[in-house]
Amino acid sequence: MSDSDPAHDHAGNGERARAAAPDGSDLERAEQLVAEWGERLGSWLSRSLARAREEAEDIWAEAQERKREL
Repeated sequence: MSDSDPAHDHAGNGERARAAAPDGSDLERAEQLVAEWGERLGSWLSRSLARAREEAEDIWAEAQERKREL
């Protein structure tokens, strides 16, 4: 079979088409992965911001205490 064989060209084009446009199950899986990572990122970000807020509150309270001591 040579590169100019129509059957060979058709198979190659089909492979490229599948790679360019995943079928429904691949697309659903990709959407599911994006949703899961979004949830994980949101959870991590929420926890990180809560910790940062607590640290800022601690720093503020300590600064106010030192100010009163002066």
